[in-house]
Amino acid sequence: MRAGLAVLAAIAAAAVVAEPASAYRFAGERWPNKTISVGSRAPLYHSAVRMAIRAWNRAHVGVRFTRAPADRARVVFSYTRRRGSGRYGCEGIAGGTGAGYPSPFLAMHVRVLRSCRSPALRRLTAVHELGHVLGLGHETRRCALMNPTGDVNTLLPSLCPRGARLPAPDDIRGARVLYRRRPAAVSDTIALFNPGPGTRIPMPPGPLGFSAAARNPALEYRWDFGDRRSGAANRARGLDVQHTYTRAGVYTITLRVLDGGTQIAVRRGDIELIYF
Repeated sequence: MRAGLAVLAAIAAAAVVAEPASAYRFAGERWPNKTISVGSRAPLYHSAVRMAIRAWNRAHVGVRFTRAPADRARVVFSYTRRRGSGRYGCEGIAGGTGAGYPSPFLAMHVRVLRSCRSPALRRLTAVHELGHVLGLGHETRRCALMNPTGDVNTLLPSLCPRGARLPAPDDIRGARVLYRRRPAAVSDTIALFNPGPGTRIPMPPGPLGFSAAARNPALEYRWDFGDRRSGAANRARGLDVQHTYTRAGVYTITLRVLDGGTQIAVRRGDIELIYF
């Protein structure tokens, strides 16, 4: 995803030859969660993205892609202003950011060419870019999915005779190796909240509001207000929540942040409600 993706036609219609496990390369860390949500703001690529999601999910590499609205997805396909050249207009298709797990505060953008007129190359691009999202890097074999360059003539099946397999066995092996590793640690600062720990607050006449300091709508925020007497009202979900306390005292607030159903950060802290 760091470099531009040229035609990559070597496997668009015919192509991926299985290679030894050493053929794959890593360019990023694994995601700490079990699902990665994907959205698209590039209408020409909607079906290609759906196909790429199905292809990687069938590979069972240890993490699944799910479809989501673009404004709530962790990975978003959108158009770049660049234009391709040649018969298919697909040269120079670019990814948006570095490969691997992105900042938990941001979506991971994949930039694609509006000018690409080949459905096969659009599908290839989507599968290639999701390989980067998983953490796979570029490699230079002619028929490799993660090859960053190619030539339109390599659409000829005679050059990649094993038939189309997206992703290829070596891509699958690489992703499985990566996802058997221990996940990268994510800082608990993601779960900072306001009002923060150590705050003394006059007893409010109504609900007291809490807000997540690091805000990402694609993540899930679960709150515990430390008020067991309130029953089910002691818990809430969302970036901004409220809770009504009926007594003064010290309460331990807990915020858990989840990504794809997996907890990636937790923060606890006491606030004190006082009467004046």
